[in-house]
Amino acid sequence: MKGRALHLLLVMFIVVLSMHRTAIAQQYTFVPDNPGCNGQWNNGNCWDITIIEPSCASPNTTPPGASTCQTEIIINDDLSRPNSLNFPGNTDIYINNGASLTFGNNVTINDDKTMNVIFEEPLSTININGTLTVNDQAIFSLTGDTDRLPSDPITNFANIGDVEIDGIGMIAIDANAGMDIEGSLEIHNPSNNPAVFGLIDVDGFFSTTSITVRGNSHLVFEVAENSTVYASEPEGTLEMNGNSSMTFIGDYNEPGGDEDGESIVEVGGNIDTNGSGALITADDATIYTCYEFPTGISTEELHEGQFFEEECSIVPVIWLDFYAEFDPITGYTKLDWSTAKEWESSHFEIERMHAPSDSFQTVGQLPAKGWADQPSSYTYYDKVGSFPTNRLYYRIRQVDFDETHTFTKVISLTVPITSKNEWTAYPNPSTGQLFLLRPKHLAASSHEISVRLYSPTTSNEIAHLKLPSQQIIPIHSLLSNAPRGLLILEIIWEDKIEHIKILHQ
Repeated sequence: MKGRALHLLLVMFIVVLSMHRTAIAQQYTFVPDNPGCNGQWNNGNCWDITIIEPSCASPNTTPPGASTCQTEIIINDDLSRPNSLNFPGNTDIYINNGASLTFGNNVTINDDKTMNVIFEEPLSTININGTLTVNDQAIFSLTGDTDRLPSDPITNFANIGDVEIDGIGMIAIDANAGMDIEGSLEIHNPSNNPAVFGLIDVDGFFSTTSITVRGNSHLVFEVAENSTVYASEPEGTLEMNGNSSMTFIGDYNEPGGDEDGESIVEVGGNIDTNGSGALITADDATIYTCYEFPTGISTEELHEGQFFEEECSIVPVIWLDFYAEFDPITGYTKLDWSTAKEWESSHFEIERMHAPSDSFQTVGQLPAKGWADQPSSYTYYDKVGSFPTNRLYYRIRQVDFDETHTFTKVISLTVPITSKNEWTAYPNPSTGQLFLLRPKHLAASSHEISVRLYSPTTSNEIAHLKLPSQQIIPIHSLLSNAPRGLLILEIIWEDKIEHIKILHQ
C-alpha cells in the first residue's frame, strides 16, 4: 500500500477510535492514608470515589467502575496490584508525584475501548509485569510530562513484559513518554487485506526485545523524526510469518513534514521468516538492521525511505538492563546496568537526585568498554550518607568519545529517613525484611529498648523483641507469623513510646 493511501487510512483509524471517548463519569483516587487502607488496589478503603454522572454509579469499591462509563483513576503514591486486571470500559489513569503504578500480572483492554495513561509530573511510571493485550479497535496511549524540555531525557515510561495487539488495536506514545517492552510484541490480525493492521504511533521512545507478526497479519509504525524506535534489540528477533507486512512511515504526509527519510528505526534483532511473502516497507523512514534480510522477506522503499543492512551502529550504546538496590546495613546503593553493544563509548557517569524538583548530580564515573559486540555489564556502589527524603532517583549518562551522550531511563527506590527524634522502619512497605534505625541521640543509651508488633484492628500482639545496641537493627523475625496488611510497630524506651505503621505485603 502506497504512502498517501496508507496515511489516510491511519487518520481514519485514529478518528474512528477516538469517537469512543466520552466525558469522565466516575473518578477513583488512591488515598493510602484513609482509615482501614492497607495500601492495596483491591481494598475499597484505599479509594475515594466520586460519581460525576449518576447513571454511572457502580457497586465496585475499587477501579475499574461501570464498564459503560468513562473512568478516571488518580494515583499520587506508589501502588501495586499483584493479580491480572481487565479494563472493560474507557479509562484515564493519571500518575503523579513521581509515583509508580505496578501490575504484577496481565492487563487487558477490551475491544473498542481506550486506556489513556497520563503522567503529569516527571519520574512517574507504569509497570506491567505480565502481558498487555490491546484488543480489536482498542487504544493504549501514553502522555508524558508536558513541562519537559526537548533537550531533557524522557522520564515517564511504561515498562512492560510482553504486548499483544489483536485486530486493529493501537498504541500511541507522545513526545514526552516512552515504552520499553522487555519481551515480545506480537501482532495478530490475520487478513489478506493490508488495510487491517495494528498501529504503533511513536513520537517519543519505543523499544522491544522482539517482534512477531503472525501469518497474514499487518503492523504499521508511524515514526516521528525526533523519536527513538528500536523495532527489536540485538538479543531478540524480528519475525515475519506468512504473507505478513510491516510498514515504517515518517512524517511525509504530516503537516509540515517532508520527503527526507529522517525518521530513524533500528532493527537490532535477528530477522526471520517462515514463508516467502512477507514485506517490510520504509516510507520516508530509514531502517538500520544488524543483520541481513532473509530471502523470504521483500523490502520496499518509498519517499526517500531506505534500508541499511548490517549497519546498526547509529547510537553509541544499546541499553539493556538498569537496576538499583539500597542496602540499609551498609548505606550503599548498588547500581547494575548492561549494554547490548557499544560504539565509541568513552565512560558512564552515575547521576543521583533526591526529589523531582531537584537537579541530577554526578556522584561517580566508570570507564566504558569503548567498542563491544557482546553484552557488557557494569556495577557501581554509591555511598548515600544522609537521607533528606525517603526516595532516591538514579540515571546513567553515557558519554561518547566525541562528548555526545545518552541516558538510561530514570529509576527510583525507597530509602529510610534518619531523624533526630524518631525511629525509622525500613523498608516500608515490607515483603519480609524489616530494619529499625535507631535515632543518633540514642546510640549510646543504656536504657532497655523493646518493640512489639500488633494488629491495629484487634490490638492483639503478634510478636515482640528486646533490641541490641547497634544503630541498624534487623527485626525480620517480627514478620515471620504476621498477617498481610497494615500493622503497628510499637517502640518503647525510657519513658517514651513511639508507633510506626508497617504495611506487610
